[in-house]
Amino acid sequence: LHEAVGIEVKLSDMRTLKAVRNGWLRIAGKGVRTIAATSEMVVDAIVNGGLDLDSWDGCMYAWCLSYKFTMLKRSNEMFDTGGGPNPDNCLQKKDLQGFSDGSDTPAPAHVRVTELCEWQHRHKGDQAGDGSIMNIYEDENGSPACAVALYNRLRSVRPGAFSTAQGEGFLFTMSDGSVVIPAPSEKLLKEAAVRMKFKPEGIRLHSLRAGGATAMWHAGFDTFTIQGRWKWCSDAFKTYIWDGREKARDVAT
Repeated sequence: LHEAVGIEVKLSDMRTLKAVRNGWLRIAGKGVRTIAATSEMVVDAIVNGGLDLDSWDGCMYAWCLSYKFTMLKRSNEMFDTGGGPNPDNCLQKKDLQGFSDGSDTPAPAHVRVTELCEWQHRHKGDQAGDGSIMNIYEDENGSPACAVALYNRLRSVRPGAFSTAQGEGFLFTMSDGSVVIPAPSEKLLKEAAVRMKFKPEGIRLHSLRAGGATAMWHAGFDTFTIQGRWKWCSDAFKTYIWDGREKARDVAT
């Protein structure tokens, strides 16, 4: 690849530099470890973050927090992380459909959905390259952080907004049509962490992905299920799992 663009690189030097970098990290440490967000933290960010859930933009920010936590999404799969959204990774309208009460047919715009079904394109955990499907259901207890309920709220604000009949487009967009950027969502999460007495410097958007995996682990989901949602083909996801009680004293302010 380097030769194709006219850049000469000595691979032996690159290996040496990588070894030095890894050695330094072992000696100095990686700094503040990213704290896994909790479901309570996500709820607090939505309920106490000053969001107007009856407006498109306010509800969209809430949905982003919930969806990233629930579906263990990487930031580039949802947000414009700089330079525009990645068309190969960023979710589009056609990748998500809502269903109602077990129906096999996507629900019309005026029908409340009880299930969201996401099509996942090829990823490193998908060795056959066939893609896969993940689904989530509406929380029966009415959590304000329920991703399905927030999706329904958005549809009530702008009926038909997620319909591909209006043309293909990115899924997580603001009222002006731009793809959501990460900073506001991370700010909401950090502020919720402060209210809950966690160290804000350990909170990043990746905290949602790590937190969702941790929540699944403690809820008793098997490794295969977590790997499928996390998109890993190995047990590497376990490095992101927090054991809760033992770590609480390390992250509290």
